[in-house]
Amino acid sequence: MELHCDEHENADQVYLVGEQCLQNYLKQNNEKCPIQQHQHCEFSQSRITRKFVSELLVICPRQFDLKKEQSNEGIKLGGEEGKPWNESTSNLNLNSKNNCNCNFKGKMKDLKDHLNNSCNLIPIKQSIPYEITDQLNVMSKQIKELQKVVKDLQSQLQTEKLQTVLLLFFFFVFLFE
Repeated sequence: MELHCDEHENADQVYLVGEQCLQNYLKQNNEKCPIQQHQHCEFSQSRITRKFVSELLVICPRQFDLKKEQSNEGIKLGGEEGKPWNESTSNLNLNSKNNCNCNFKGKMKDLKDHLNNSCNLIPIKQSIPYEITDQLNVMSKQIKELQKVVKDLQSQLQTEKLQTVLLLFFFFVFLFE
């Protein structure tokens, strides 16, 4: 989207912004212009900009995110034999575990089709919930096992208390007879 408000009409630059970003900004800021915070922000779609953007060469954003994540992991390495210092950092995501990668380099206009139909990388946002779900299931099972142990111990304690009381009762009865 191109901003073309009267308040900054004489500016030397053109103000371009993504449509969704602009809509969100305007909703959150009482429809004030992001440039000079005035009311009545005016904008329109810029066909020539849209054409240039659609022709831009890009790489797969999933591959980019994976490389960025792996790069961040390299910074965090420490401890013995180059192992991650934090247990959770060893669980990057399913892509890095399987040494997958994506070599897509193409035009922006072809990116959506690539992501929907031909990219072999799992979106990071999808892989994280699966890992969390698995961990939660394991923890839930462990909690149930611990609850059973606690219940058994409580029952055992109750039985031992009862036996002690009975033993004392019989002891006193026998003692005073």
